[in-house]
Amino acid sequence: MEKLRHLYLDWHAPTQIESLPNLQILNGIPAGDWISKSLAGLTSLTRLAITKISRATHENALASALPHLRCLNYLALIGDGPTFIPTGLPFKDLEDLYLLTLYGKLEKLPSDVTGFPTQLMKLTLRASKLDQDPMPVLGQLKSLESLKLLKESYIGKKMERQ
Repeated sequence: MEKLRHLYLDWHAPTQIESLPNLQILNGIPAGDWISKSLAGLTSLTRLAITKISRATHENALASALPHLRCLNYLALIGDGPTFIPTGLPFKDLEDLYLLTLYGKLEKLPSDVTGFPTQLMKLTLRASKLDQDPMPVLGQLKSLESLKLLKESYIGKKMERQ
């Protein structure tokens, strides 16, 4: 399986994911201790979608591993029910990341554009339950072409147009 490039899952992570050095797509993998043990070594990844993310459990491991994924151009973090998903991650270190999807409750967005990758072209938020207007920050993303604010992404009263 060393030559495996695409892996789509919906139930659990392989026990020896670090033995897949050529993996380019890892989609639908549930969060777990593999993030701290193996994720940083998957340096060929271009697409990564992790489910069942919890800020309290996975933020530090993700923060350590993500800067090693220099080829990553798509990242999806899908939350685990009512828990917050991490947003204080080093997204800006992912210079090729142009598509970011965050499904789940967010405490807040990064406070300014430096918290986002400079090449971010597509951003999707769902069930974020943001109560502060996201547009002052999102409106400053120079490369952003597509913004999807899906169901319950913003629960505030008023959103300013940028």
